[in-house]
Amino acid sequence: MAKSLKLVYLCKTPEGWRRFPLVIGRNGRIKKGAVLIDGVEHVFPGGHYEIRSFSGRKQIYQNVGDDPTAAQNALIRETAKHEAKEHAQTAGVRIVEEEQRKTIRAASKRWVEDTLARGAKSAAHVNQVAMREFLGANPGLEFVDEIEPQHLTRFHNVLREAGKADRTVYNQHLRITGFLRYADVNYQKWRLRAPRFEKKIPDCYSEEQVEALLTAAKSDESRLLIKILANTGLRDQELQHLEWPDINLKTGVLKVQGKPGWNIKDFEQREIPLPDSLVNALEEWKKKQQEKSTKRKGNKLVLPSRTGSVNKKYLKLLDTVAGHAGIDGATLHRFRRTYGTNLLRGGVDLRTVQSLLGHSDLESTMRYLTPATGDEVKKKVRAVLK
Repeated sequence: MAKSLKLVYLCKTPEGWRRFPLVIGRNGRIKKGAVLIDGVEHVFPGGHYEIRSFSGRKQIYQNVGDDPTAAQNALIRETAKHEAKEHAQTAGVRIVEEEQRKTIRAASKRWVEDTLARGAKSAAHVNQVAMREFLGANPGLEFVDEIEPQHLTRFHNVLREAGKADRTVYNQHLRITGFLRYADVNYQKWRLRAPRFEKKIPDCYSEEQVEALLTAAKSDESRLLIKILANTGLRDQELQHLEWPDINLKTGVLKVQGKPGWNIKDFEQREIPLPDSLVNALEEWKKKQQEKSTKRKGNKLVLPSRTGSVNKKYLKLLDTVAGHAGIDGATLHRFRRTYGTNLLRGGVDLRTVQSLLGHSDLESTMRYLTPATGDEVKKKVRAVLK
């Protein structure tokens, strides 16, 4: 049986998740993320290593993480264990393995690592935070099989006592049940009801607010930031990693695609048509950047930081502009909600909006399918009931 053990790499490709043979370097070590496809070497950074074994004719895959050295060591240990079993069977000796209890910390660490291996960095971070808060609410919990319904209830109560919103409590509940599902805990039998929250109408910017933000913006950079967000619905990290090769100024199309060391959410590329006003603004900005003799000159990033690296301070910049415009609750994601809502209210079909926003499911897009509000609805109602 030991000879049937094999190390493979499970990764996300443009055709979906696939398992491939590994690439071994001259030093005998695995090349991280490298696989062989029809004899040709390719690199896919989003994935993890698995040990393949057989139970009869059924193939079994054991996740051993995304570190190639650790994966090789795991294969050595598993091979030695299988060989010991084979020798014992030949000698007529039975080996009884003691089943080890899964600790919460070890299982949650693997959960977060697997999430990272799929390229979902944001999800991995929030999962890690949720587990830390769950364990903080339940000190003394050590093993997965010790988790009971009252531990989730206590977790909900601690979050509420800390002033967390009902929607936040619900989201954290989903993350912990996601961990339980990963750890093979049958929590459904508890019939524990998920926390309820009041579904709010998506908070969007009005046309007047967007204009006020543009007027209050003191620099070309901040004005372009607002125009891109309002006319593309890009996520924060998508904007951070936006490069000039992603934008075809002639056709007016922006392509959302991954970069080395960063993957787009769900690994789904998409194209977003741009209005002429944004294309013109981008052309002017690019021309100014090419004329500058700073670290930004020749930089592929559309809106880099002052040092030429990925800019992670867009929210701080927006807060400053919103303060001058007298707008409360300004967030980057609010532009995304505004973009999706405006498209749906403008008559763009649901499937197309789903594609433009990069949603993996239609339900996420349908949250933006809400009635008009404020002055807009007043005008429509009065026109009908005049």
